[in-house]
Amino acid sequence: MTRLPAVVSPSAAGCYLESERRVLVLVYSEFRKFKTWFGIPIGRSSYRSLVSHEVAHLVAHHNFKISEPSIQAKEYIAYVSQFSTMESVLRKKVLSQFPCEAFEGDWQMATTIYMFDCMGFGVRAYQHFLKLGNGRDYLQAILNGKALTE
Repeated sequence: MTRLPAVVSPSAAGCYLESERRVLVLVYSEFRKFKTWFGIPIGRSSYRSLVSHEVAHLVAHHNFKISEPSIQAKEYIAYVSQFSTMESVLRKKVLSQFPCEAFEGDWQMATTIYMFDCMGFGVRAYQHFLKLGNGRDYLQAILNGKALTE
């Protein structure tokens, strides 16, 4: 796809349209026009991570046990999937671009944090996911509507 729908931010390179249950991603040549992604020069590896993020939205959508998950619930899952599947060299480079601390809990994962710095939100969400006691159980709590409900 050479252009995303008008409803999508011009800074986006992909999206998941919930109403249509469709993932849309710019073709690689269009994505490269962004020059950088997460502060790193764009390459095939970053493109694959973009695709994994959008596909994670689709998979999560079909696994939520609640009808209206919060934006931060959806994005937490998509970013954790993206970073977990990212090539380790790229992941290290990206994380070095965002010297921030992991979220301490749900109370820090506000919609406004995501809206003002979506990539920083993603890094902090991934760091939170890696903390002992989070991981798979926390993802399941999100899908079940027991975490990140607003």
